[in-house]
Amino acid sequence: MEACWVFPELQRESQHLPSSILPKLTLSRTTAVGNDNKQAVYDPVFQKMIQQNVSQPFFSMTIDNVDSGPAGFLVFGGLPPVAHADNFTTVPIIKKTSSFQGPLPSPQIVDYIVAVPSFTVNGKVMTMKKLEMVVDSGTFANIVPDDLANRINDLWTPPAQFNDTEGLFNIDCAATAPDVGVTLNGTTFAMPSKSAVLKEGGNCFSAWAGGGSVGDQNATFVLGDVFMKSVVSVFDLGTSEMHFAARV
Repeated sequence: MEACWVFPELQRESQHLPSSILPKLTLSRTTAVGNDNKQAVYDPVFQKMIQQNVSQPFFSMTIDNVDSGPAGFLVFGGLPPVAHADNFTTVPIIKKTSSFQGPLPSPQIVDYIVAVPSFTVNGKVMTMKKLEMVVDSGTFANIVPDDLANRINDLWTPPAQFNDTEGLFNIDCAATAPDVGVTLNGTTFAMPSKSAVLKEGGNCFSAWAGGGSVGDQNATFVLGDVFMKSVVSVFDLGTSEMHFAARV
């Protein structure tokens, strides 16, 4: 059995980074305030669906690039009804549990992390050492190591300019994006140029942002919306793997 949710317009909760719906549905444990005004621990929706044999232990997601705004599909126990490559590329999931408020009974968040060995930038392979990235539908940009972000943004035509206030790279709204691909387990997934631009009012920003240096404890690296628009992503909790197929 599968359940498919269609999101014709996902609303942004902040100026640049829309809040992901996935943690609320797929946390390993979460909490709510009961009638006694205390935090009660419970299994989230997706865990309950698995326990009650309503869904297979995986969900899939893809994000559509439409002019009307963010949209896409979230499917429990199946695949979204979009055209994609026949073969999926599989990589292990590296799970990381965290909380903004402390241990249980405070809400717990599980990040789904994958190893990214390399990128291609205008046909040149850029090897990454020990780079691990969160796959996150709630972040617009691909947040990569600073040196890679600077290289990619220098290759826009005309080049992007870093905006200290926004923490993003400004681009001309008519700029041409470089050809960039993300390589996972030997398969390179190309990023559509149209997806590489964030428009906010009259301003445009590059979808490639810097998140620090590999090895820095405070660094954050994310495969965000711009990546998830180019693939069908399968979060397989039964095998602790992720599967990716290119959109066609």
